[in-house]
Amino acid sequence: MPENKYGIAALEVLISKLDFPISKQEIIDRFGNEMVEVVEGHPVRLWMLLANCPEKRFESREDFLTCDAIVEAVRTEQEETA
Repeated sequence: MPENKYGIAALEVLISKLDFPISKQEIIDRFGNEMVEVVEGHPVRLWMLLANCPEKRFESREDFLTCDAIVEAVRTEQEETA
């Protein structure tokens, strides 16, 4: 889990290990159980953030990080812990 990185910034650190393009399933297979700290002290598994994502493939890191479903999942987790 990345230290001192939360939300989208924590996702950026995690996906820096990936080569794009990549399928959603490949991300889940490789890193789905990795914990992402969306809020300090509140980690969630990556697969949970991807659960409602309709995209099946990401062409770039930017595609992944700007996916509406992922951004919304992070925002929801942050609001629930506030």
